[in-house]
Amino acid sequence: MPVIYDGSVLVISGHTIEGRLPGGTPFGSMSGLMFDCLPGAIRRKSLLRGGGPVESDYRQRYLNIAVRALADPTLSVLATPNPSTILKLLAVIRSEFPTLLEMLAGKSQSDVDSLSRPYPVSSARLSQLQALVGHAARLDCATLWPNLQAVVTWTGGNCAMLIAGLRALLPPRTRVIEMGYLSSECLGTVNVDVLNNRCVPTLDENFFEFAEVEDEAPGAKLLLLHHLQAGRKYAVMVTTRNGLYRYAMNDIVEVTGFFNRTPTIRFLQKGKGVTNITGEKLYEHQVTEAVAQVLNVHGMNSEFFVMLADVEELRYTLCVEHAALPVELERQLEERLSAMNIEFKAKRASGRLQPIRVLQVRPGTGDAYRQHCVSKGQREAQFKLIRLQYVHECTFDFWQYGS
Repeated sequence: MPVIYDGSVLVISGHTIEGRLPGGTPFGSMSGLMFDCLPGAIRRKSLLRGGGPVESDYRQRYLNIAVRALADPTLSVLATPNPSTILKLLAVIRSEFPTLLEMLAGKSQSDVDSLSRPYPVSSARLSQLQALVGHAARLDCATLWPNLQAVVTWTGGNCAMLIAGLRALLPPRTRVIEMGYLSSECLGTVNVDVLNNRCVPTLDENFFEFAEVEDEAPGAKLLLLHHLQAGRKYAVMVTTRNGLYRYAMNDIVEVTGFFNRTPTIRFLQKGKGVTNITGEKLYEHQVTEAVAQVLNVHGMNSEFFVMLADVEELRYTLCVEHAALPVELERQLEERLSAMNIEFKAKRASGRLQPIRVLQVRPGTGDAYRQHCVSKGQREAQFKLIRLQYVHECTFDFWQYGS
């Protein structure tokens, strides 16, 4: 793609240092660290420095990102790990378009100077944008940045469900490039073929071991890269230079083929007990503890509840069997989960996750669910309730049991 960097670059990432632990150790985002490592030529073309402003006010953060992006019609690369961030940016542009035009025209008191350097807008560009007032439906990437050559983002796992909708908002020739298998623990793959999105493991940086997804027996033999077969699915374990030793990623990947003799892999989904709609990585034990704590405050308990993650609605729904529930349950549950999971808190604060919804189900729903699972092949004596699931993977209709 020889013309990919002819225009400006918009990289929306986390920050390399987002806070510090009680002992002073810094923690932050792998995507922010990757931004710091970009070649200088690309960084100089970037509309943002360090992935964007650090405001705790997420509305102001997105306004500042949007105003810089709108000012430059030459944008040719848009990169961010999760495609939901791009959809959120477009939603902010549509809902706040008059405010953004005031900021560009210098008539707003909003803090556009909080970014690292000024980025003025030409009178021709401002006139072009003003002509779009009252036409919110047209405010998409194709209209705003017709020179957009590539969107670099995640295309696997749950993000795959958002790609089709994103493509409809892009110029026809814009290529969607897989960012690669990336996590806070390590950079797992590098895309070596952007035309076909083939990603090879970072075998020179990390030591990888794999287990067949179907083989859950204790002590099962682990496989190395040269053992992998195309079309097979594997759980991943890594040993890294920064100190992780045989660390179970709780990720499932699929081998898509080979680049010479090296297998190419793509992220498929999180393992059991974890959901990840937009980067929050919510764990089953967090849901169990949070629900129990909130109900205990009201002197209540429930033997049956299931949390459902809906990737399309960007929302969690708690299905709980109880005769009567407190009206503040949703708010209190969000507060508990936010206290347990800083990424959940951040995604809710930024609007990338919608508010939790509670569905009160009738008495007997738990038994009906158990019978349903047994009819699908689970053994009655070995039945295990998974309290955190994806909506698209759950075959039981909880809504018909709503009270």
